[in-house]
Amino acid sequence: MFQIGCILFAAIGIVQLVLGVMGLQHEFGGWGVIVGLAAAFGFRFMLPLTVGTYFGAVEVLGWPWWGGVLIAAPGLLLIIPSLLAHVTEILSSMVRR
Repeated sequence: MFQIGCILFAAIGIVQLVLGVMGLQHEFGGWGVIVGLAAAFGFRFMLPLTVGTYFGAVEVLGWPWWGGVLIAAPGLLLIIPSLLAHVTEILSSMVRR
């Protein structure tokens, strides 16, 4: 099971990389791809590649905006429920007083 998870994780990363390159090429041209990949692999700054992934999914492949957000930033699936739980906890503590 561990091996399947590792292969799936690597496959998702490769898909994000390919979509990022496609999106950067579509929106910013060849220099955009070079700058995005240099930022990602040279400086570990992933924002240009994340933006490129969103554009690759939405503009190149024609996905809806929410599909582009989910493939570009899948951590939002975990952050949003946690944020809502935190806000609910704060509001419920205010009501108890």
